[in-house]
Amino acid sequence: AAAEWKPGLSWTQVWTLAGRRGLLSGTAVVSSRSQVLGHESVTVPAGTFMAWKVSIKTVLDAKMGFVPLHQDFPEQIQWYAENVGLVRTEDAKRRTELLRLQK
Repeated sequence: AAAEWKPGLSWTQVWTLAGRRGLLSGTAVVSSRSQVLGHESVTVPAGTFMAWKVSIKTVLDAKMGFVPLHQDFPEQIQWYAENVGLVRTEDAKRRTELLRLQK
């Protein structure tokens, strides 16, 4: 719960995937590490919110047949407002913001 968040808090999520398409099979492990950076005011089209700023770093390690694949994804920053949820997400190339909030 966001009420328990504090700067420096971190957690990791890991997804293990396996699949087959025709004769080709593959496996993948996606690891996502999140860390709370702080609590700050953020303004988006839906309004201004006090939100938790969270850094997310994601890594993919996969194998398709005999071919290994490693991908480090760009860091993503997300802002979460209590009783609202995700209000902004951005990385080096794009930004997504909450446009409207209906209560």
